[in-house]
Amino acid sequence: MGDNSVDALVAEATQRIDSTEEVLAAGRFQVQSVGAAVGGGLIGSTLGGGSTGNVIGLMAGEKAYAESRGLTEQVLVAVTATHVLLLNGDTADRLPHLGAAFDRSTCKINVKSFGPILSLHFEDPEGHKLKLNGSTLVKADRAVEALLRT
Repeated sequence: MGDNSVDALVAEATQRIDSTEEVLAAGRFQVQSVGAAVGGGLIGSTLGGGSTGNVIGLMAGEKAYAESRGLTEQVLVAVTATHVLLLNGDTADRLPHLGAAFDRSTCKINVKSFGPILSLHFEDPEGHKLKLNGSTLVKADRAVEALLRT
């Protein structure tokens, strides 16, 4: 996970997916879990941890939310011509390496940016929703954005 260049992330994604599809772009994104993070932070500070408890609670809330979705907090988003694949980070085999796969022809994908924040919103045909955050300042994330806006 050291080299986050466009080419390095595409190569990593290509190596990790079980498919012959060409990876056109790849970037690292964070699972958006504002409610879980805030709830965890409130619990952590309430239990007497003060600001340290708040931070630990925030982190625990984010991790719990992501894992409840079958994902790690940070995923490698790999875009192919037909799919968007979410590849989990290291989980010591608690979670599968492929966290989710979205069919680009049937999934609603909404890309939003506000300043340095780049958000990807997915909704599959069954109504399941997922939001990821990346950065407009990162070339690899912008490459993902460019493909998903088309």
